Amino acid sequence: MLLADATDSDFWRRVCVRDSIDLAVLAMPKHAANVHAAQSLKSCDFHGVVAATGLFDDEVKELRELGLDTAFNLYAEAGSGFAGHVYNVFSQQRPDLSYDWRVRE
Repeated sequence: MLLADATDSDFWRRVCVRDSIDLAVLAMPKHAANVHAAQSLKSCDFHGVVAATGLFDDEVKELRELGLDTAFNLYAEAGSGFAGHVYNVFSQQRPDLSYDWRVRE
């Protein structure tokens, strides 16, 4: 694992020469940092998988247009994940009240 500032160009040069890196996760809070990192990886012909987060749909679209392997809306995924977690806890705590929406009668 390598940790550094995503806006540090020297860091990206060091990342790109390492053959052992298979995954880069770009989850910085500032969209510009994610874009800079994605562009830096692309410019040095990084061959690993690149995943990124955006806070808004237009950010996700821009990241996908950069050719990343995946980009998703952090708020949308967080809401969906939270809802799933709440459903699972509720189903465990109150099986008498839970409804399995996947089963249709």
